[in-house]
Amino acid sequence: MTDVLEYVEKVKGWLDELNLNYFVSQSGTEIMLPYKIDERTFNVRIVVAPEWMQLFCQIMTANEIPQELVSTVHANLLLANFNLNEVTFSIDPEGNIYSENDMPAESDIVTFKSELGAVVFGYQYFFEQLAPKIGGAVEKLSKEKLGLT
Repeated sequence: MTDVLEYVEKVKGWLDELNLNYFVSQSGTEIMLPYKIDERTFNVRIVVAPEWMQLFCQIMTANEIPQELVSTVHANLLLANFNLNEVTFSIDPEGNIYSENDMPAESDIVTFKSELGAVVFGYQYFFEQLAPKIGGAVEKLSKEKLGLT
């Protein structure tokens, strides 16, 4: 566990250097980063493990996606994964959708900034580009999350 806590300290140093606010979990292995774009705030989580760090933010919960649009949403996410550099969309076992990236715990601040930027870009891209293309309730939800309604 010592290595993990050392990696957490390294990430905290990077976040301090980038002047970003964050909170560390009680377990000491997760960092929550409230990220603000314009007037909306969303949370980026960083989970540190012995060999890897995962940076991610939830885009939609499974129950926010109408059943008739699930396959359309998934197809658009896969295509975006192929077309976008560094951006990874993923789905957890419950069907929640994330923008996320994994990186080796031994990484440097340059890699961290790139991976964090890609997670944030993926969040924006989903709501600004993919959701309007998907339409229906997904587009409506994106407008609400963007504060456009």
